[in-house]
Amino acid sequence: MGGPVAEQLHDDVSPLIRPFVFTASSKPPLFERLRALAVDGRLVFRPGLEEQVRDDVRAVKRVVTPEGKIKFQAERSDKGHADLVSALVLALAAWNDMPCSFADP
Repeated sequence: MGGPVAEQLHDDVSPLIRPFVFTASSKPPLFERLRALAVDGRLVFRPGLEEQVRDDVRAVKRVVTPEGKIKFQAERSDKGHADLVSALVLALAAWNDMPCSFADP
């Protein structure tokens, strides 16, 4: 969600709600963390959703720029813009801000 929506929800619903902006520096650690959790088998989805998430993951490409920076990009399609993966990454960002670590069971 964009900043204005998050600000309105922050005011109307909960002060815990705040905007998150994807940046060149915020994407790599979040997408790499998602990949690590998936490879380790620590992400579990309800039946039927797993294939949709897998398709979204495949749509996101890791690109190394000529300057050596890592970017994650997904092309828009009739199915969206890697929306499920983006939601998972945002959930991981929120989880990372919680008083626990990724090493916790």
